[in-house]
Amino acid sequence: MSSGHFGHIVIGAGINGSSAAYQLAKRGTKVLLLEKFPLPHSRGSSHGQSRIIRKAYPDPFFSNLMKDAYEEWHHIEKVQGVQLIKETGLLCFSEEKDNKFMKNVIKSFDETPGSSYELYKGQDFHQKFPYLKLQDSVEACYDPTGGVLLADKALRAVQDLAVSYGATIVDGFDVEDIKSSQNFVQVFGRNGCMYTANSVVLCPGPWAGELL
Repeated sequence: MSSGHFGHIVIGAGINGSSAAYQLAKRGTKVLLLEKFPLPHSRGSSHGQSRIIRKAYPDPFFSNLMKDAYEEWHHIEKVQGVQLIKETGLLCFSEEKDNKFMKNVIKSFDETPGSSYELYKGQDFHQKFPYLKLQDSVEACYDPTGGVLLADKALRAVQDLAVSYGATIVDGFDVEDIKSSQNFVQVFGRNGCMYTANSVVLCPGPWAGELL
């Protein structure tokens, strides 16, 4: 039984799939977001109260990427009128001299325009963080923007934005098969329903193996 044609079908309504649906709908296309389980649920990797968020990465590619991510999250906060990020600060440290991870984190900050960070060594570290009992060889890098992303609230905010731009969300839809032809893609559900689209975006997480 055919249930409609869409510009894009996104399979998996975790944060990746929901974000894909939001961005596609924002661009004016007709979008369907399919979720295997009834929403909300705790069977994926996007549930729960919080996830760590930071700019302190040993690779400048990710530090630059996180700069864009923070900007997008703050935009969503403003549009939806909710707080999604709590910047508690993040401290990276090591007692090992010339620790490779620490050196790369600092280098990554140096290579990322607009980065803000603080360095502490030896006695400076002990004075700043007296409750941490570490050797004098300690070296630390403090990321003031590090903190937590409120996962459940963030997921809901992105899904609400997708719907506000016209996306349709169907939960409890267990995809059985995907068939592609020259002009469109068919998505079949175990409930007997079938949707068609110009393209399909797969974001099913650990259930990807069943569909690939």
